Amino acid sequence: AVHGDPSGVSAQRARLPAAVRCRDAVAGVWRGHSFNGRRYNWHVFTLRIERESDALRGAITVRTWDGGPSQQRPPARCEGDLDYSVRMEAAGEIRGEEITFGARGAARVTSARCPTPHFSYDPDHFSGSIDATRQEFESVNNDGGTSINDPVLFRRVACLPGDELTPDAP
Repeated sequence: AVHGDPSGVSAQRARLPAAVRCRDAVAGVWRGHSFNGRRYNWHVFTLRIERESDALRGAITVRTWDGGPSQQRPPARCEGDLDYSVRMEAAGEIRGEEITFGARGAARVTSARCPTPHFSYDPDHFSGSIDATRQEFESVNNDGGTSINDPVLFRRVACLPGDELTPDAP
């Protein structure tokens, strides 16, 4: 990635909150904050992952808005750009070091702060591996539409109830 590129992994890493360590290596709440330079829009992804052996289930929630490289936060008011939140039921699996976690079914709009005609959202599918040292899930998103191998870095931001350990030191 080019230095200063808001879509690059290092820029994504800088936008994320501090990591939290949990007993389970995969289960928990993971956050990603990415910029798509081809479409000039932003996404804040939240993965809630529950684990049963090598099977994963949970949900993906996304807040997405239009904006240029410097508009890391959603717009304060609507000026013709989109600002939506969507939710998808999700499932996946662990195979060795590799993890897949993706939408099962269509995305459901939960909020349309700046509605646009004919809004649609392609269901997200993430695959990659977890870096246990950093508590990060380095993935690519393939949604069958506009995201093809788009890098999305997730950091674990919360444990599931009963799975907590101490947060990492800054």
